[in-house]
Amino acid sequence: MANITFKNGEMAKKAVAKFNGAPIDGGRSRLRLNLIIDPTQRPARSLSERIRAVAPKNVKPTSAKKGPTKKAALAKKQKQQKPKQPKKSLEDLDKEMADYFEEKQ
Repeated sequence: MANITFKNGEMAKKAVAKFNGAPIDGGRSRLRLNLIIDPTQRPARSLSERIRAVAPKNVKPTSAKKGPTKKAALAKKQKQQKPKQPKKSLEDLDKEMADYFEEKQ
């Protein structure tokens, strides 16, 4: 008994037609072939079936902008930022810390 796997179903059918019943063992017996098709294996699709047109991407029209662009939004955000406070001196920090601990007691 032997299992032979063909890539193409047509080639398997031709082999069965050609060799089924062929003499073996010096003509004492005949070769018996059974064609078994695996139902889990689907036939390979042809190239034309595998190639299809690329679906068009959803392109938004440029004239229908709803909001500001990223550059405009960034510029607006920078304008809205509060000005930075000046850096405190060591004396100012010491005074704030002393006031804080006096309030706690």
